[in-house]
Amino acid sequence: MKKDFNIRLFIILFLLVSLNCFTELTSDILVFAFLPIFMYTFILSNKEGKKLSVIALLLMCISFNTVSVQYPYPVYAYDELKESKVEVHKDYLLIPHSIKKVSSEVEINKNNITASVNGKNYSLDVKAIEIQDLSIKYNNNLYEDSLIKKQDCTVTVTYENNQIKDITDLCNISIKDNVISAKYFDNNIRLEVPVVKIQSIQFIPNGVQYENNTINGKFKLTYEDKTEKIVRVTYDTKQTLNTGTNPIPIQYNNNEYLVNVSAEKEPWDHKVLREHQKEIEGSDNVHISDTLIIAENKVSLKSSDYVYIAHIFTKNNNQVRVEASNSVSYDGRTESPFSLNERLNPVLLVNGGGFNISSNFMPSKWGSSIYLLNNRQVNSVKESSGYELFISDDGELFSKGGLSLSELEGVNSSLSFKDNPILQNGEKQTCDTYSYAPRSGIGMVHPGEYYVVVAGHSGYSNGLTIAELRDIFYDLGCAYAFNLDGGGSSTLIMNDKMLNSPAQSSVRNVINYICFYE
Repeated sequence: MKKDFNIRLFIILFLLVSLNCFTELTSDILVFAFLPIFMYTFILSNKEGKKLSVIALLLMCISFNTVSVQYPYPVYAYDELKESKVEVHKDYLLIPHSIKKVSSEVEINKNNITASVNGKNYSLDVKAIEIQDLSIKYNNNLYEDSLIKKQDCTVTVTYENNQIKDITDLCNISIKDNVISAKYFDNNIRLEVPVVKIQSIQFIPNGVQYENNTINGKFKLTYEDKTEKIVRVTYDTKQTLNTGTNPIPIQYNNNEYLVNVSAEKEPWDHKVLREHQKEIEGSDNVHISDTLIIAENKVSLKSSDYVYIAHIFTKNNNQVRVEASNSVSYDGRTESPFSLNERLNPVLLVNGGGFNISSNFMPSKWGSSIYLLNNRQVNSVKESSGYELFISDDGELFSKGGLSLSELEGVNSSLSFKDNPILQNGEKQTCDTYSYAPRSGIGMVHPGEYYVVVAGHSGYSNGLTIAELRDIFYDLGCAYAFNLDGGGSSTLIMNDKMLNSPAQSSVRNVINYICFYE
Protein backbone atom coordinates (compact mmCIF):
# COMPACT_ATOMS: atom_id res chain seq x y z
CA MET A 1 0.00 0.00 0.00
CA LYS A 2 2.85 2.33 0.84
CA LYS A 3 4.52 1.47 -2.41
CA ASP A 4 1.46 2.39 -4.49
CA PHE A 5 1.19 5.69 -2.63
CA ASN A 6 4.81 6.58 -3.46
CA ILE A 7 4.26 5.79 -7.11
CA ARG A 8 1.16 7.99 -7.20
CA LEU A 9 3.09 10.89 -5.66
CA PHE A 10 5.88 10.45 -8.17
CA ILE A 11 3.39 10.50 -11.00
CA ILE A 12 2.02 13.82 -9.65
CA LEU A 13 5.53 15.26 -9.42
CA PHE A 14 6.30 14.07 -12.92
CA LEU A 15 3.17 15.70 -14.25
CA LEU A 16 4.25 18.98 -12.66
CA VAL A 17 7.65 18.63 -14.33
CA SER A 18 5.90 18.00 -17.68
CA LEU A 19 3.74 21.06 -17.22
CA ASN A 20 6.90 23.05 -16.61
CA CYS A 21 8.43 21.77 -19.85
CA PHE A 22 5.57 21.71 -22.27
CA THR A 23 3.12 24.40 -21.23
CA GLU A 24 3.34 28.19 -21.18
CA LEU A 25 3.06 28.17 -17.35
CA THR A 26 6.15 29.74 -15.92
CA SER A 27 8.52 27.86 -13.62
CA ASP A 28 7.86 29.90 -10.47
CA ILE A 29 4.14 29.02 -10.56
CA LEU A 30 4.87 25.30 -10.90
CA VAL A 31 7.59 25.40 -8.22
CA PHE A 32 5.04 26.53 -5.64
CA ALA A 33 2.96 23.46 -6.52
CA PHE A 34 5.95 21.11 -6.75
CA LEU A 35 7.82 21.93 -3.54
CA PRO A 36 5.10 21.03 -0.95
CA ILE A 37 4.40 17.72 -2.61
CA PHE A 38 8.10 17.03 -2.92
CA MET A 39 8.71 17.80 0.76
CA TYR A 40 5.80 15.66 1.88
CA THR A 41 6.90 12.77 -0.37
CA PHE A 42 10.53 13.04 0.69
CA ILE A 43 9.78 13.14 4.46
CA LEU A 44 6.96 10.63 4.76
CA SER A 45 7.84 8.10 2.09
CA ASN A 46 10.08 5.12 2.49
CA LYS A 47 13.50 4.75 1.06
CA GLU A 48 12.19 3.90 -2.42
CA GLY A 49 9.84 6.90 -2.30
CA LYS A 50 12.70 9.19 -1.35
CA LYS A 51 14.63 7.98 -4.43
CA LEU A 52 11.66 8.76 -6.65
CA SER A 53 11.31 12.22 -5.05
CA VAL A 54 14.99 13.01 -5.74
CA ILE A 55 14.58 11.92 -9.34
CA ALA A 56 11.54 14.21 -9.67
CA LEU A 57 13.56 17.08 -8.13
CA LEU A 58 16.34 16.56 -10.63
CA LEU A 59 13.84 16.59 -13.51
CA MET A 60 12.27 19.77 -12.18
CA CYS A 61 15.66 21.45 -12.00
CA ILE A 62 16.45 20.39 -15.55
CA SER A 63 13.12 21.80 -16.78
CA PHE A 64 13.46 25.04 -14.89
CA ASN A 65 13.08 28.03 -17.31
CA THR A 66 12.80 31.78 -17.50
CA VAL A 67 10.81 34.06 -19.85
CA SER A 68 12.68 36.64 -21.98
CA VAL A 69 11.51 39.38 -24.38
CA GLN A 70 13.63 39.81 -27.49
CA TYR A 71 13.70 42.16 -30.52
CA PRO A 72 16.12 40.32 -32.81
CA TYR A 73 16.51 43.10 -35.42
CA PRO A 74 18.76 46.17 -35.53
CA VAL A 75 16.98 49.30 -34.43
CA TYR A 76 18.21 52.65 -35.74
CA ALA A 77 17.54 56.04 -34.28
CA TYR A 78 13.96 57.17 -34.91
CA ASP A 79 12.91 53.73 -36.12
CA GLU A 80 9.52 52.60 -34.88
CA LEU A 81 9.41 49.22 -33.15
CA LYS A 82 6.98 46.81 -34.74
CA GLU A 83 4.93 44.41 -32.66
CA SER A 84 5.18 41.75 -35.34
CA LYS A 85 8.95 41.57 -34.78
CA VAL A 86 8.80 41.09 -30.99
CA GLU A 87 9.61 37.56 -29.76
CA VAL A 88 8.85 36.15 -26.26
CA HIS A 89 10.91 33.04 -25.38
CA LYS A 90 10.94 30.42 -22.59
CA ASP A 91 14.62 29.57 -21.94
CA TYR A 92 15.64 26.29 -20.20
CA LEU A 93 18.65 27.26 -18.18
CA LEU A 94 20.21 23.78 -17.79
CA ILE A 95 19.54 22.75 -21.41
CA PRO A 96 21.75 24.63 -23.86
CA HIS A 97 20.03 26.14 -26.98
CA SER A 98 16.60 25.00 -25.77
CA ILE A 99 14.33 27.98 -26.56
CA LYS A 100 10.60 27.94 -26.99
CA LYS A 101 8.40 30.81 -28.18
CA VAL A 102 5.36 31.53 -26.10
CA SER A 103 2.29 33.64 -26.84
CA SER A 104 1.92 36.91 -25.07
CA GLU A 105 0.31 40.31 -25.15
CA VAL A 106 2.82 42.92 -26.31
CA GLU A 107 2.75 46.65 -25.68
CA ILE A 108 5.31 49.09 -27.17
CA ASN A 109 6.08 52.51 -25.74
CA LYS A 110 8.84 54.26 -27.72
CA ASN A 111 11.87 51.99 -27.16
CA ASN A 112 10.32 49.87 -24.37
CA ILE A 113 8.59 46.56 -25.02
CA THR A 114 6.35 44.97 -22.38
CA ALA A 115 5.12 41.39 -22.82
CA SER A 116 2.45 39.89 -20.58
CA VAL A 117 2.64 36.10 -20.06
CA ASN A 118 0.02 34.48 -17.81
CA GLY A 119 -0.59 37.79 -16.10
CA LYS A 120 3.05 38.55 -15.46
CA ASN A 121 4.83 41.38 -17.36
CA TYR A 122 8.28 41.15 -18.84
CA SER A 123 9.95 44.17 -20.36
CA LEU A 124 12.81 45.00 -22.69
CA ASP A 125 14.48 48.34 -23.33
CA VAL A 126 15.73 48.39 -26.94
CA LYS A 127 18.83 50.48 -27.49
CA ALA A 128 18.82 52.30 -30.86
CA ILE A 129 21.89 52.69 -33.04
CA GLU A 130 22.51 56.43 -33.04
CA ILE A 131 23.20 58.72 -35.99
CA GLN A 132 26.83 59.46 -36.63
CA ASP A 133 26.50 61.70 -39.71
CA LEU A 134 23.80 63.22 -41.94
CA SER A 135 24.62 64.38 -45.49
CA ILE A 136 22.94 65.84 -48.60
CA LYS A 137 24.05 65.24 -52.17
CA TYR A 138 22.81 66.95 -55.34
CA ASN A 139 23.09 64.45 -58.16
CA ASN A 140 23.32 66.90 -61.07
CA ASN A 141 25.18 70.04 -61.99
CA LEU A 142 23.29 73.19 -61.07
CA TYR A 143 23.45 75.63 -63.97
CA GLU A 144 22.88 79.33 -63.66
CA ASP A 145 19.64 79.24 -65.63
CA SER A 146 18.16 76.17 -63.95
CA LEU A 147 16.53 75.35 -60.63
CA ILE A 148 17.30 72.65 -58.08
CA LYS A 149 14.96 69.69 -58.45
CA LYS A 150 13.94 67.78 -55.35
CA GLN A 151 14.04 64.48 -57.23
CA ASP A 152 17.77 65.03 -57.79
CA CYS A 153 18.48 65.44 -54.06
CA THR A 154 19.69 62.51 -51.92
CA VAL A 155 19.83 62.59 -48.11
CA THR A 156 21.80 59.81 -46.42
CA VAL A 157 22.44 58.96 -42.80
CA THR A 158 25.47 57.14 -41.41
CA TYR A 159 24.93 55.31 -38.12
CA GLU A 160 27.42 54.39 -35.40
CA ASN A 161 27.76 50.90 -36.87
CA ASN A 162 28.82 52.51 -40.21
CA GLN A 163 25.56 51.45 -41.82
CA ILE A 164 24.42 53.98 -44.49
CA LYS A 165 20.75 54.51 -45.35
CA ASP A 166 18.96 56.68 -47.93
CA ILE A 167 16.37 58.68 -46.00
CA THR A 168 15.41 61.16 -48.75
CA ASP A 169 11.73 60.20 -48.65
CA LEU A 170 11.66 60.58 -44.88
CA CYS A 171 13.02 64.14 -44.85
CA ASN A 172 11.40 67.50 -45.14
CA ILE A 173 13.41 69.14 -47.96
CA SER A 174 13.23 72.84 -48.78
CA ILE A 175 15.04 74.76 -51.51
CA LYS A 176 15.93 78.43 -51.77
CA ASP A 177 18.09 79.64 -54.64
CA ASN A 178 21.05 77.25 -54.63
CA VAL A 179 20.69 76.10 -50.99
CA ILE A 180 19.10 72.77 -50.04
CA SER A 181 17.87 72.34 -46.46
CA ALA A 182 16.76 68.99 -45.02
CA LYS A 183 15.19 68.17 -41.67
CA TYR A 184 15.15 64.64 -40.29
CA PHE A 185 13.34 64.68 -36.95
CA ASP A 186 15.52 66.91 -34.76
CA ASN A 187 18.46 66.90 -37.18
CA ASN A 188 18.96 69.74 -39.65
CA ILE A 189 21.41 69.95 -42.50
CA ARG A 190 21.95 72.29 -45.43
CA LEU A 191 23.96 72.18 -48.65
CA GLU A 192 25.00 75.10 -50.79
CA VAL A 193 25.16 73.74 -54.34
CA PRO A 194 27.87 75.34 -56.50
CA VAL A 195 26.40 77.11 -59.55
CA VAL A 196 27.90 76.61 -63.01
CA LYS A 197 27.88 80.07 -64.56
CA ILE A 198 27.03 81.04 -68.14
CA GLN A 199 30.23 81.72 -70.01
CA SER A 200 28.82 83.02 -73.31
CA ILE A 201 25.88 83.08 -75.70
CA GLN A 202 26.63 82.84 -79.41
CA PHE A 203 24.51 83.24 -82.52
CA ILE A 204 24.35 80.20 -84.83
CA PRO A 205 23.10 81.41 -88.23
CA ASN A 206 20.79 79.46 -90.50
CA GLY A 207 22.86 80.19 -93.56
CA VAL A 208 24.44 83.52 -94.48
CA GLN A 209 23.00 86.61 -92.80
CA TYR A 210 22.48 89.56 -95.13
CA GLU A 211 22.18 93.28 -94.60
CA ASN A 212 18.67 94.72 -94.33
CA ASN A 213 17.41 91.30 -93.21
CA THR A 214 16.30 90.25 -89.76
CA ILE A 215 18.12 87.60 -87.75
CA ASN A 216 17.66 84.04 -88.94
CA GLY A 217 19.25 81.46 -86.68
CA LYS A 218 19.58 80.04 -83.17
CA PHE A 219 21.41 80.98 -79.99
CA LYS A 220 23.90 78.62 -78.36
CA LEU A 221 24.70 78.94 -74.68
CA THR A 222 28.04 77.76 -73.27
CA TYR A 223 28.62 77.22 -69.53
CA GLU A 224 31.91 77.40 -67.66
CA ASP A 225 32.15 73.61 -67.72
CA LYS A 226 31.95 73.76 -71.56
CA THR A 227 28.47 72.26 -71.64
CA GLU A 228 26.46 73.69 -74.55
CA LYS A 229 22.79 73.92 -75.41
CA ILE A 230 20.44 75.80 -77.74
CA VAL A 231 18.27 78.32 -75.86
CA ARG A 232 15.34 80.60 -76.59
CA VAL A 233 16.16 84.26 -76.06
CA THR A 234 14.23 87.51 -76.33
CA TYR A 235 15.30 90.20 -78.77
CA ASP A 236 13.87 92.74 -81.22
CA THR A 237 12.74 90.49 -84.05
CA LYS A 238 12.20 93.49 -86.32
CA GLN A 239 15.78 94.75 -86.07
CA THR A 240 17.56 94.56 -89.41
CA LEU A 241 21.25 93.93 -89.87
CA ASN A 242 23.98 96.11 -91.31
CA THR A 243 26.96 94.89 -93.26
CA GLY A 244 29.67 93.75 -90.85
CA THR A 245 29.35 92.92 -87.16
CA ASN A 246 26.10 93.78 -85.43
CA PRO A 247 25.98 93.77 -81.58
CA ILE A 248 22.46 92.52 -80.87
CA PRO A 249 21.07 93.01 -77.33
CA ILE A 250 19.25 89.91 -76.11
CA GLN A 251 17.59 88.93 -72.84
CA TYR A 252 17.98 85.52 -71.28
CA ASN A 253 17.26 84.34 -67.75
CA ASN A 254 16.49 87.94 -66.69
CA ASN A 255 19.94 89.08 -67.80
CA GLU A 256 20.97 91.10 -70.84
CA TYR A 257 23.75 90.05 -73.20
CA LEU A 258 25.26 91.47 -76.37
CA VAL A 259 25.61 88.90 -79.13
CA ASN A 260 27.53 89.66 -82.29
CA VAL A 261 25.83 88.79 -85.57
CA SER A 262 27.81 89.16 -88.79
CA ALA A 263 26.04 90.14 -91.99
CA GLU A 264 27.17 90.35 -95.59
CA LYS A 265 26.01 92.63 -98.33
CA GLU A 266 22.79 91.15 -99.62
CA PRO A 267 23.03 89.74 -103.15
CA TRP A 268 20.87 91.58 -105.60
CA ASP A 269 18.67 88.61 -106.51
CA HIS A 270 18.29 87.60 -102.85
CA LYS A 271 17.04 91.07 -101.98
CA VAL A 272 14.52 91.20 -104.83
CA LEU A 273 13.17 87.74 -104.06
CA ARG A 274 12.86 88.59 -100.37
CA GLU A 275 11.11 91.92 -100.88
CA HIS A 276 8.74 90.62 -103.58
CA GLN A 277 8.40 86.99 -102.58
CA LYS A 278 4.61 86.92 -102.42
CA GLU A 279 4.20 88.66 -105.80
CA ILE A 280 6.73 86.43 -107.52
CA GLU A 281 5.32 83.21 -106.10
CA GLY A 282 1.81 84.17 -107.26
CA SER A 283 2.73 85.27 -110.79
CA ASP A 284 1.61 83.61 -114.05
CA ASN A 285 5.06 83.71 -115.65
CA VAL A 286 8.36 84.12 -113.86
CA HIS A 287 11.96 84.50 -114.94
CA ILE A 288 14.62 84.36 -112.23
CA SER A 289 18.37 84.62 -112.69
CA ASP A 290 21.15 86.25 -110.74
CA THR A 291 20.89 89.42 -112.90
CA LEU A 292 17.27 89.60 -114.11
CA ILE A 293 13.96 88.83 -112.39
CA ILE A 294 10.57 89.22 -114.08
CA ALA A 295 7.14 88.48 -112.64
CA GLU A 296 4.30 88.71 -115.18
CA ASN A 297 0.56 88.56 -114.50
CA LYS A 298 -2.58 88.70 -116.58
CA VAL A 299 -4.97 91.09 -114.83
CA SER A 300 -8.64 91.76 -115.57
CA LEU A 301 -9.87 95.38 -115.72
CA LYS A 302 -13.29 96.97 -116.18
CA SER A 303 -12.55 98.75 -119.42
CA SER A 304 -10.61 95.90 -120.98
CA ASP A 305 -10.86 92.14 -120.84
CA TYR A 306 -7.37 92.01 -119.36
CA VAL A 307 -3.93 93.61 -119.31
CA TYR A 308 -0.51 91.98 -119.11
CA ILE A 309 1.71 93.54 -116.47
CA ALA A 310 5.38 92.56 -116.27
CA HIS A 311 7.33 93.66 -113.19
CA ILE A 312 11.02 93.74 -114.14
CA PHE A 313 14.14 93.96 -111.96
CA THR A 314 17.62 94.37 -113.43
CA LYS A 315 20.86 94.04 -111.53
CA ASN A 316 22.98 96.02 -114.01
CA ASN A 317 22.15 99.33 -115.63
CA ASN A 318 22.76 98.28 -119.23
CA GLN A 319 20.19 95.49 -119.34
CA VAL A 320 17.45 97.61 -120.92
CA ARG A 321 17.79 99.40 -124.26
CA VAL A 322 16.08 100.24 -127.53
CA GLU A 323 16.82 97.92 -130.46
CA ALA A 324 16.18 98.93 -134.08
CA SER A 325 14.71 96.49 -136.56
CA ASN A 326 17.27 94.90 -138.90
CA SER A 327 19.67 97.83 -138.80
CA VAL A 328 21.26 100.53 -136.73
CA SER A 329 20.36 103.40 -139.04
CA TYR A 330 16.58 103.32 -139.30
CA ASP A 331 16.70 102.86 -143.04
CA GLY A 332 12.98 102.15 -143.32
CA ARG A 333 13.06 98.44 -142.62
CA THR A 334 10.77 96.84 -140.06
CA GLU A 335 11.05 93.47 -138.35
CA SER A 336 8.64 91.04 -136.70
CA PRO A 337 8.98 90.56 -132.93
CA PHE A 338 9.70 86.86 -133.47
CA SER A 339 12.57 87.65 -135.84
CA LEU A 340 14.15 90.19 -133.49
CA ASN A 341 13.62 87.86 -130.50
CA GLU A 342 15.45 85.07 -132.32
CA ARG A 343 18.20 87.40 -133.55
CA LEU A 344 18.99 89.19 -130.24
CA ASN A 345 17.59 86.69 -127.70
CA PRO A 346 16.22 89.13 -125.08
CA VAL A 347 14.33 87.71 -122.10
CA LEU A 348 11.49 90.20 -122.62
CA LEU A 349 10.63 92.56 -125.45
CA VAL A 350 7.83 95.05 -126.05
CA ASN A 351 7.14 97.05 -129.18
CA GLY A 352 8.67 100.52 -129.23
CA GLY A 353 7.86 103.92 -130.70
CA GLY A 354 5.57 104.86 -133.52
CA PHE A 355 6.54 105.07 -137.20
CA ASN A 356 5.11 106.59 -140.34
CA ILE A 357 3.87 104.08 -142.89
CA SER A 358 3.45 106.89 -145.45
CA SER A 359 7.00 108.14 -144.92
CA ASN A 360 8.93 105.02 -145.86
CA PHE A 361 8.43 103.53 -142.39
CA MET A 362 10.54 106.20 -140.72
CA PRO A 363 10.32 106.59 -136.93
CA SER A 364 7.78 108.95 -135.43
CA LYS A 365 8.99 112.54 -134.97
CA TRP A 366 12.08 111.66 -137.03
CA GLY A 367 12.63 115.23 -138.04
CA SER A 368 12.20 116.76 -134.57
CA SER A 369 13.45 114.15 -132.10
CA ILE A 370 16.93 112.88 -131.35
CA TYR A 371 17.37 109.18 -132.06
CA LEU A 372 20.20 107.29 -130.40
CA LEU A 373 21.28 103.67 -130.82
CA ASN A 374 24.27 102.04 -129.15
CA ASN A 375 25.36 105.40 -127.66
CA ARG A 376 25.45 107.27 -130.95
CA GLN A 377 23.02 109.49 -132.82
CA VAL A 378 21.46 108.05 -135.98
CA ASN A 379 19.77 111.22 -137.23
CA SER A 380 20.81 114.88 -137.42
CA VAL A 381 18.44 116.65 -135.02
CA LYS A 382 20.35 119.05 -132.78
CA GLU A 383 18.03 119.33 -129.80
CA SER A 384 15.58 117.01 -128.07
CA SER A 385 11.87 117.67 -128.60
CA GLY A 386 10.49 116.23 -125.34
CA TYR A 387 8.70 113.42 -127.19
CA GLU A 388 11.66 111.08 -126.78
CA LEU A 389 12.08 108.21 -124.35
CA PHE A 390 15.77 108.23 -123.41
CA ILE A 391 17.45 105.22 -121.75
CA SER A 392 20.70 106.12 -120.03
CA ASP A 393 23.67 103.87 -119.32
CA ASP A 394 22.68 103.85 -115.64
CA GLY A 395 19.23 102.43 -116.47
CA GLU A 396 17.24 105.64 -116.06
CA LEU A 397 14.24 106.33 -118.31
CA PHE A 398 13.50 110.00 -118.86
CA SER A 399 12.10 112.59 -121.27
CA LYS A 400 13.13 116.22 -121.55
CA GLY A 401 13.07 118.74 -124.35
CA GLY A 402 15.78 121.20 -125.28
CA LEU A 403 18.74 118.90 -124.61
CA SER A 404 21.74 119.05 -126.91
CA LEU A 405 23.66 116.01 -127.99
CA SER A 406 26.46 116.79 -125.55
CA GLU A 407 23.94 116.92 -122.72
CA LEU A 408 22.79 113.47 -123.70
CA GLU A 409 26.17 111.87 -123.14
CA GLY A 410 25.65 108.61 -121.28
CA VAL A 411 22.34 107.84 -123.04
CA ASN A 412 22.61 104.56 -124.90
CA SER A 413 19.38 104.62 -126.91
CA SER A 414 16.10 106.39 -127.49
CA LEU A 415 12.79 106.27 -129.36
CA SER A 416 9.98 108.70 -129.92
CA PHE A 417 6.20 108.80 -130.17
CA LYS A 418 3.52 111.43 -130.60
CA ASP A 419 2.84 111.88 -126.88
CA ASN A 420 4.76 113.44 -124.06
CA PRO A 421 5.46 111.17 -121.04
CA ILE A 422 2.27 110.15 -119.24
CA LEU A 423 4.01 110.21 -115.82
CA GLN A 424 6.81 112.62 -115.00
CA ASN A 425 8.49 112.83 -111.57
CA GLY A 426 5.65 110.78 -110.11
CA GLU A 427 2.99 113.23 -111.33
CA LYS A 428 0.20 112.44 -113.76
CA GLN A 429 0.36 114.25 -117.11
CA THR A 430 -2.66 115.28 -119.16
CA CYS A 431 -3.75 112.39 -121.40
CA ASP A 432 -6.56 111.30 -123.71
CA THR A 433 -9.50 109.90 -121.77
CA TYR A 434 -11.85 108.86 -124.60
CA SER A 435 -10.17 106.65 -127.17
CA TYR A 436 -10.00 102.93 -126.34
CA ALA A 437 -7.38 100.88 -128.16
CA PRO A 438 -4.78 98.18 -127.48
CA ARG A 439 -1.98 99.90 -125.61
CA SER A 440 1.69 99.35 -124.76
CA GLY A 441 3.66 101.31 -122.20
CA ILE A 442 6.77 101.24 -120.05
CA GLY A 443 7.23 102.70 -116.58
CA MET A 444 10.13 103.12 -114.15
CA VAL A 445 9.93 103.03 -110.35
CA HIS A 446 13.63 103.80 -110.21
CA PRO A 447 16.61 102.66 -112.30
CA GLY A 448 16.68 98.88 -112.04
CA GLU A 449 12.92 98.42 -111.43
CA TYR A 450 10.44 98.73 -114.29
CA TYR A 451 6.93 97.82 -115.40
CA VAL A 452 5.76 96.94 -118.89
CA VAL A 453 1.99 97.02 -119.54
CA VAL A 454 0.27 95.69 -122.64
CA ALA A 455 -3.55 95.86 -122.91
CA GLY A 456 -6.15 94.54 -125.33
CA HIS A 457 -6.41 91.59 -127.69
CA SER A 458 -7.84 90.86 -131.14
CA GLY A 459 -9.81 93.81 -132.47
CA TYR A 460 -9.32 97.52 -131.93
CA SER A 461 -12.43 98.38 -129.94
CA ASN A 462 -11.17 97.05 -126.62
CA GLY A 463 -8.17 98.13 -124.63
CA LEU A 464 -7.48 101.25 -122.56
CA THR A 465 -7.49 104.97 -122.87
CA ILE A 466 -4.10 106.57 -122.46
CA ALA A 467 -5.30 108.06 -119.16
CA GLU A 468 -6.19 104.58 -117.91
CA LEU A 469 -2.76 103.32 -118.94
CA ARG A 470 -1.21 106.25 -117.06
CA ASP A 471 -3.26 105.48 -113.95
CA ILE A 472 -2.09 101.85 -113.95
CA PHE A 473 1.55 102.96 -113.88
CA TYR A 474 0.75 105.52 -111.19
CA ASP A 475 -0.93 102.89 -109.02
CA LEU A 476 2.08 100.60 -109.50
CA GLY A 477 4.31 103.28 -107.95
CA CYS A 478 6.13 104.42 -111.06
CA ALA A 479 7.85 107.80 -111.10
CA TYR A 480 8.03 107.86 -114.90
CA ALA A 481 5.93 106.24 -117.64
CA PHE A 482 5.83 106.49 -121.43
CA ASN A 483 3.06 105.51 -123.84
CA LEU A 484 4.43 103.32 -126.65
CA ASP A 485 2.91 102.55 -130.03
CA GLY A 486 -0.37 100.63 -129.64
CA GLY A 487 -3.06 99.08 -131.80
CA GLY A 488 -1.72 96.33 -134.04
CA SER A 489 1.82 97.11 -132.89
CA SER A 490 1.20 96.09 -129.24
CA THR A 491 3.37 93.03 -128.61
CA LEU A 492 4.77 91.37 -125.48
CA ILE A 493 7.15 88.41 -125.69
CA MET A 494 8.73 86.79 -122.64
CA ASN A 495 10.97 83.73 -122.60
CA ASP A 496 10.31 83.22 -126.35
CA LYS A 497 6.53 83.16 -125.84
CA MET A 498 4.11 85.82 -127.08
CA LEU A 499 1.77 86.60 -124.19
CA ASN A 500 -0.86 88.88 -125.76
CA SER A 501 -3.04 88.36 -128.82
CA PRO A 502 -2.40 90.92 -131.62
CA ALA A 503 -5.19 93.35 -132.47
CA GLN A 504 -5.06 92.39 -136.13
CA SER A 505 -5.04 88.93 -137.67
CA SER A 506 -1.24 88.69 -137.75
CA VAL A 507 1.66 90.13 -135.80
CA ARG A 508 2.75 93.53 -137.12
CA ASN A 509 6.34 94.24 -138.00
CA VAL A 510 7.53 97.44 -136.29
CA ILE A 511 10.47 99.80 -136.48
CA ASN A 512 11.97 99.27 -132.99
CA TYR A 513 11.58 97.44 -129.65
CA ILE A 514 12.54 97.86 -126.02
CA CYS A 515 14.44 94.78 -124.85
CA PHE A 516 15.50 93.45 -121.44
CA TYR A 517 18.56 91.18 -121.29
CA GLU A 518 20.31 88.98 -118.77
